[in-house]
Amino acid sequence: MASPRASPFPFLSLPPELRNKVYFHLLHFTKPIHSDRTGNREFCHRPRKSSNAGCALIRTCKIIAVEATSVLYRSNKFRFSNRTYPYFDIGIYAFLRSIGPDNRAMIRHLIIEILYADVFSIEGEEHLECNKVRWARQFLKAMELLQQSHRLEIFEINVKPLLIKNGGEDEYNRLFSDRTAKGIQEMSKIKGLRGFTILEWKDEWLEKLGRKRKDEAIVARDTIQWLRKEMTAPKVEAVSAKLSDE
Repeated sequence: MASPRASPFPFLSLPPELRNKVYFHLLHFTKPIHSDRTGNREFCHRPRKSSNAGCALIRTCKIIAVEATSVLYRSNKFRFSNRTYPYFDIGIYAFLRSIGPDNRAMIRHLIIEILYADVFSIEGEEHLECNKVRWARQFLKAMELLQQSHRLEIFEINVKPLLIKNGGEDEYNRLFSDRTAKGIQEMSKIKGLRGFTILEWKDEWLEKLGRKRKDEAIVARDTIQWLRKEMTAPKVEAVSAKLSDE
């Protein structure tokens, strides 16, 4: 006598609350999801150690993919870094572009770690390394895409300015220079955040600077405070008035 065939478990027949618990168990991580790969595949050789269970679940069907990816982007912190020196690429633009507008709109927590202070170099500055110019341009494009992240609550930009030796004197790589206007403009459009951090300012940095550099650093600090106020301003809800013919 032939044994009865096992029927597949009717996962989609479970209540949505239980399905969300399964998604959360498989796709939520206590630590930030870290991407230190460059946008250039030529340099993407570092293997990753992670479970494939969540990825396999997302590939099951379209309904599960929509439900699971919603949990993935809403419940996790995403962390990007430009540690891939000398390529100056944090990969955030490639990431935001690849996940599409629907998934971008669900992201709640982003962390960007920048180890080089002058990140807003504009296109056409030939005296800068071409990779650095490309990286800065992509960073600005990423800020434009983030304006579509309507649920973004926490945005951290950890900028670590460097003191470098140049001609026997310490020269401060300014965080904000004349080239930062575009970056500030794009970031200030991302409003309604519950938390925005761009720099843990340390007073000892000021003590290492000359008078002129110290004044510039104070201006940078004031700019950061203004930017934080701008970005944490309440979101303006669009109100559409229905016109009636009377």
